Amino acid sequence: MFKLIVILALSFAVINAWNPPRYRQCDSRWANNILGYGPATICRAGCLMSSVASMVTGCGKNFDPAAMNNWLKSHGGFQGDGYIWAPLSALGFNFQGFVHGTAAVKAAFASGKRVILNVRGGHHWVLAVHDTGSGFKVNDPGDFGTDFYPYDQIVTAGVYSAGCS
Repeated sequence: MFKLIVILALSFAVINAWNPPRYRQCDSRWANNILGYGPATICRAGCLMSSVASMVTGCGKNFDPAAMNNWLKSHGGFQGDGYIWAPLSALGFNFQGFVHGTAAVKAAFASGKRVILNVRGGHHWVLAVHDTGSGFKVNDPGDFGTDFYPYDQIVTAGVYSAGCS
């Protein structure tokens, strides 16, 4: 009986694994590209857009931050260098809005939504990839040396319909 439970648990983990790529916003291939219509560069202010590129590529659409930046510019995805959430619907990601509080963020993630977390006092965005029970393992495009943020460090979260399974 114990072996069956372990096998089922491992099977469930493999089936539900999601492993999008981690893009660094300061990668030399796109770091100095103007984010949206500027004035900031991707390195300086591209954490949200780089997290979106990771999410979209993790769902099989193949956009690195340079390609995502260009796609968003041609699809109304920026006001200046500020990200606009809705245009990703053209790629199958419908913006569901923002959620606040641990219970709401966890519920959105558990329901299969793609969740982009606002952390570091509201100054940084990261892609949630796994709920650990005490916080989220993330793909962090910044150079902060972490891949985990506890629940109490999440300010808000932007939520997209899955766009993939």
